[in-house]
Amino acid sequence: TLFRSMGNLQSGGHTIEVKSGKIHITHNIVSSGGNTYFESNATVSNNTYYHVVLTWNQSTGKASLYINGALDTTVTLATTYKFPTILRYSFGADLGDSSPYLESSSKCYKGTILFGRLYDAVLTATDVSALYSVATNP
Repeated sequence: TLFRSMGNLQSGGHTIEVKSGKIHITHNIVSSGGNTYFESNATVSNNTYYHVVLTWNQSTGKASLYINGALDTTVTLATTYKFPTILRYSFGADLGDSSPYLESSSKCYKGTILFGRLYDAVLTATDVSALYSVATNP
């Protein structure tokens, strides 16, 4: 089962999702003509809090996925990002669903999201570690 967690795939964009026990990233890039997918090495469990951070450096194409402050995986993606047609991000639902805000929707995340953030700069491993430390020791 795929649950939308955070993102926007309105003819572009990206999402961070949970799929079959893995953190699943969808990244929409122009050069491939569609979506690129990759997933975490780690398996995640239900009813467990995870701190998940995705970074992407457009100039190098490097995407890094961090779980609980530690690097889980790094992949190289194309450097030409396709922005969503609607520039807004959804937490807990798929904007493409006709009823994304209803809990009965099959595309809604069935869980708790404590908070979400978007940054306009690429976070370093030190930045991610500091964010995790604050999240676990408020």
